[in-house]
Amino acid sequence: MKKTLDWLWEEFYSALPCIIFFFVIFNLADFTKLMVFKKWTTTGYNFLVILTASLVMGKVMVISNHLPFIGVFSGKPLIYSTLWKTFIYFICSLLVRLIERLAPFVFREKSWADVQEKIMDSMAHTDFWIVQMWLFVLLLIFVAYAELISQVGRDKVWKMFFG
Repeated sequence: MKKTLDWLWEEFYSALPCIIFFFVIFNLADFTKLMVFKKWTTTGYNFLVILTASLVMGKVMVISNHLPFIGVFSGKPLIYSTLWKTFIYFICSLLVRLIERLAPFVFREKSWADVQEKIMDSMAHTDFWIVQMWLFVLLLIFVAYAELISQVGRDKVWKMFFG
């Protein structure tokens, strides 16, 4: 039992920075969506939806880090691995968001063609792409800092920021 709990804690601890990052990002994207579409009375997500999405995306990033092709550009300048990992994380986040949008339609619609039509309609909405743009830009920043920290060292970066 202790071994299982230790493993769970290790998994949670490794995903915690990503979970916090996505929690802030999803709240920021939701707030942006609410401000942009205020005149159309769009409602925002609630706390639990954003927390659940953050937990899922944090775990997706941890799993993505174990993909065999994630470290292709190790040993090259940081810009290569930063852009590559941002692209991989962005594609993974896009897939998760598409699955999130697909799930309700699978149980509601009669045929796969109806499901595809609903997905295409929901992807055509501006709010989907607003969130994706936020994700891309902030993933780029997150990955750039993560790569820099991995090269410089966590303790040295901590000392540089906080003395």
